[in-house]
Amino acid sequence: MSPPEVRLQIAALTLAEELNFTRAAARLKITQPALSKQIAELENQLGFAVFKRNQKRVELTDAGQVFIRGCRDAFAILEKSVRVARSTHDEVQPLITIGHSPYVDPALISAILSTHLPLYPDLRLRMESMFALDLSHSVLAAELDLAIITEPSENPHLTLVQLATPLLSSVSRAAASAVSAPSS
Repeated sequence: MSPPEVRLQIAALTLAEELNFTRAAARLKITQPALSKQIAELENQLGFAVFKRNQKRVELTDAGQVFIRGCRDAFAILEKSVRVARSTHDEVQPLITIGHSPYVDPALISAILSTHLPLYPDLRLRMESMFALDLSHSVLAAELDLAIITEPSENPHLTLVQLATPLLSSVSRAAASAVSAPSS
């Protein structure tokens, strides 16, 4: 099965944002019956309903939520591809955006920022701090090029490379009191 046409995906994204056929049609600069026809064509191609609708409400089905999330991610990747291609054409310095958890060791962040790659002397790095769930979604949405996380992701669409094993230490009350107790 081939993916639906871009115009149908855009119609679905717009309707998902507005949850109203009249407003979505106005944003797309088409008539409401034309939008209804595009949504019906999309749902027919997909083989499932993207929207539940009646006279008063429009909402996404569970399958529709997954589809719309995928469309948003696909468009984010497409937009990033255009930006990167434009930067390459304009000979702008390449930029890699790296996300990291606020719990990642600051020394690791400093080491990454100080890295110099001889093959890419003009490479620039930008670091962004956010929580693990946001990091994974931002990588999938192409908002980040990669992320450094403290907890492995279970998402099959992400590649996980272990960089380091965290050093774990434990101090118990018995050990602490034994150390601080005066010797006789």
